[in-house]
Amino acid sequence: PPPPPPPRLDSSAASDVYKRQLAMFNQNGASSTEETPIENTPSTTQTGTNEISLVTKYNPIISWEFFDEGGFTGGPALSKDQDQIYLASGSGTTYAFELDGQERWQLELPSGGVGTPVVNSEGEIYVADKEGGLNKITPQGKLVWHFQSPAGDRSHSGPAIGPNGNIFYTVGTTTQGFVQAVSPDGEDLWETEAKTRLFFESPDPSPDENYVFLKEDIFNQQNGEYLDLDYDVNVIRVFSGSNGGNYLLAGHSIIQWQAAADSIETIDVYEWDSSHLSEIYTPTGIGVNKDGTSWQLYTTPGGNTLFVWVSEDDQALGTTEVNISGSTLVFMKEDLSALVCGGGSFKPSSTDCSVLTPDNEDSLWKLHLGNYGPVVGGIFLDDHYYVSTEDGHLFEIDENPEEITSTLDTVN
Repeated sequence: PPPPPPPRLDSSAASDVYKRQLAMFNQNGASSTEETPIENTPSTTQTGTNEISLVTKYNPIISWEFFDEGGFTGGPALSKDQDQIYLASGSGTTYAFELDGQERWQLELPSGGVGTPVVNSEGEIYVADKEGGLNKITPQGKLVWHFQSPAGDRSHSGPAIGPNGNIFYTVGTTTQGFVQAVSPDGEDLWETEAKTRLFFESPDPSPDENYVFLKEDIFNQQNGEYLDLDYDVNVIRVFSGSNGGNYLLAGHSIIQWQAAADSIETIDVYEWDSSHLSEIYTPTGIGVNKDGTSWQLYTTPGGNTLFVWVSEDDQALGTTEVNISGSTLVFMKEDLSALVCGGGSFKPSSTDCSVLTPDNEDSLWKLHLGNYGPVVGGIFLDDHYYVSTEDGHLFEIDENPEEITSTLDTVN
């Protein structure tokens, strides 16, 4: 069973630490801590005695939606050509949709789909199913092969593709989990039992082809050997950064590391002033972006969501709190804006999404999608988010940005 939820966030403390962190950051050359309107991204041009200001206002709307009564356990995946999305339902149907919501094709799997599909460099789709299988599908919706894992009769996660094209997913029983490795041709490479009890998530193959991470477990990516490395900290999770580095979470700190014999060697540590948070209150989501910026998401059932961005030199780029509980990060853009979705306080069926940015204490926008349960995944393309819910809904959200021009009198 999952551990008991951590304490509810103290909103006043979160707000205080936001101001303190931003003030510290501003001493190193940033702009003032004065609050910026959440709908504004200004650029100005001075003409004579007038200053013309362009601001972006967001009016998010639901452009279209789709429903499958089998529900979804993962989000949509974008095709190689970025002209369609793929989604696997719990009823056993894999769908391909045009970006405008028109269905292109559907394929029935041997059993219900599990997790988010993944797409390889050739545009082929991999989908895990409930009976421990992995399916390879062409972009036209034809089944190439079906692999059945010998390690268990059920899949616990969707697949992940490693840098050499191999596919990894978790299988097993209700009490036992294995990482299963499969070649692009559908051959069994290896399967290794996980020590973590939290194996209901996709494995994380490192870009350097050395490791596969699953919660706090580390496996040799080539042969599946379980690597029992020594740590001098209490490790909560090991993961790959989008910048290619290997990281671990210890308390509220993210540590970049490299292997040294049977132990790890610290390369860098990301820290922020988390003194107002309890030591037992750890992030529910973490990551490191391509530019080296790290992020941490804190949330509880019935509480709020706190999102923190930290630079490589340990400066808090922003701390944003929003009234969404039990949230997850759905997608983060290169500009560090983050789509998080969850429910209202003590309303787990509520489906709310909000975009948070490091330069605004409040959300950029917030949208209530309905009462369809948790959002289980999503993608972003050209001002549009595509998100799916546990209850079986797929939504396209148009951010609907609007450029507004305002003219202010200036003094020469």
